[in-house]
Amino acid sequence: YKGQHTAILGESGSGKTTLGYLLLRFWHPDQGEIFLQGQEYNTLQPAAIRSQIAASLQGCKLFSTSLRDNFLRLHPGCQESAIWHSLELAQLADYVRQLPQQLDTPLGLDACRLSGGQRNRLLTALALTSQSPILFLDEPTAGLDPLASEILKDKIIKEKEKGKLILITSHLLSELDDLITQIIYMQEGTVHFHQTIHDLLQSTNEQKISKAI
Repeated sequence: YKGQHTAILGESGSGKTTLGYLLLRFWHPDQGEIFLQGQEYNTLQPAAIRSQIAASLQGCKLFSTSLRDNFLRLHPGCQESAIWHSLELAQLADYVRQLPQQLDTPLGLDACRLSGGQRNRLLTALALTSQSPILFLDEPTAGLDPLASEILKDKIIKEKEKGKLILITSHLLSELDDLITQIIYMQEGTVHFHQTIHDLLQSTNEQKISKAI
């Protein structure tokens, strides 16, 4: 539902990122069905699905060309001000300003000139640029220091307040207490449970999500 912020949790290898690939229809499910706004995925064109869902997924490829080109390939006609705004949200703008050509600096093969944390932040910035009503963020705070992580969380909350449905994967439960409204917990590729935070805390008589899980 719009305005909901759902955490997708689980140990490494439980299927969190795979779920993102399925939602974007990069892969097809072996069994079961996926629906988007009441329509079965098989009846929708991949482009139609991806116009509704913006995502930053671990393992996604980036072009070796410039930062600007990576934004324009994904968001044709994107204004420079919008690019900088997204970089600010993802806590990457200060680094880009220090580059010799700033937005026009080539990234190298699969963005090899970026560290792992910077690469992850760029993927987050690319997703945040989208006007899609659904936002899927895969470990968006990975590689961020505590202050930068808190700033990004505040930005994500503002996106939720715009009415977007936000799905976020994380392995750090402490980051999510003030951020989410629902939890999907995965184990070995299956959904172990899907509950609202209120129902989860009430049913376990706990005050913290980490203890409730």
